[in-house]
Amino acid sequence: MRLNWSKNWNRLVSLQNEWNPNQPYQTDMGTTIGNRVYVYSFVGHEMYRIYGHGYKRAPEGAFYLDDNGNKVDCSGAKIISTSGYPTIDKTTLIDLGKVNPDWKGGLNMNFRYKNVNVSMDFSAQAGGHCYSTTNFLLSYQGRLKNSLAGRYDGLVVEGVHASNNADGTVTYTKNNTVFGSTLSYYNTYVWNRDNTEEKHL
Repeated sequence: MRLNWSKNWNRLVSLQNEWNPNQPYQTDMGTTIGNRVYVYSFVGHEMYRIYGHGYKRAPEGAFYLDDNGNKVDCSGAKIISTSGYPTIDKTTLIDLGKVNPDWKGGLNMNFRYKNVNVSMDFSAQAGGHCYSTTNFLLSYQGRLKNSLAGRYDGLVVEGVHASNNADGTVTYTKNNTVFGSTLSYYNTYVWNRDNTEEKHL
């Protein structure tokens, strides 16, 4: 019986001279999925992290008032349009997680009885993220269970409406709008190619 286990601790210390530390090193993982998904490494941070676009969200400290006039913190909540659909932020790349697993391990067992030899191998890893093009395409086509919610009668997307005030402030209110088209919800927003946030695993 053989057992092995490994873990990688890494940090990008420096790049070539005159490299702008605010500019990431882009790893070539075979494709950038149409310039929508990137694997970046920033100086001073762990290497190989997935970046892409996702939902527009309320900033830290945002809140709305409930029916009783109490403040409800909505920091990070999805910004919902007046039609009930979430909005996609195509200008800001967000960190969606690391490629590297937390650890990897393996187990090999070999048994021999007379002239019969049996060998078994097991491997496992925990943690780490990936981008699944297969998951995206099947979801976009409505072939997976993740597109069942709201298919027949719509639903209310959890999030908040954002209204710009004349003084430059923003007022948030809880979304209670049922969107009109389930097809538009999934194809235009959730499983849209520009929404990397929904498609990483």
